[in-house]
Amino acid sequence: MRENDDDKAIEILQKAVSYAQQELIESATFRPFGMVLVDNRVDIIKNDTEDREISYDEICRDIEDIVSTKRVEILVIVIDTAMPDEFAKDSSDDTKSSIRLHLEERSQLSKDISARYIFVPYQIYEKEANELFVELYRPIPVGLIAEYIKK
Repeated sequence: MRENDDDKAIEILQKAVSYAQQELIESATFRPFGMVLVDNRVDIIKNDTEDREISYDEICRDIEDIVSTKRVEILVIVIDTAMPDEFAKDSSDDTKSSIRLHLEERSQLSKDISARYIFVPYQIYEKEANELFVELYRPIPVGLIAEYIKK
């Protein structure tokens, strides 16, 4: 992977986590969303579907459609989810929630582990009346095979 690819992936991950963190501060949760890098432009994919599972499925289908018609270099699908049990034991007792990022990069397709889930555990605190603070903890990466971007 070229350094520029690493920089782009990190930049998109940072944008995704910041967006999710801001939503958590505003409403103590966030709706699923996606981000794709196409032609050096980052597009956000989201919808207004109330049911979060259905919303997530729709975003995944939207990303499949985009990947089938455009050359996507990087994609991220982001959801608010519970920490998997195998990782929850490594985090604080109060940290049961996480931002899960599904990351795929075209530049990684030649590798056995070509994609990752990145779990970012978080806790929400109330600073003052109706003002929330979100503390993020060390990300936990899990390797997997790319599901959307293909050679």
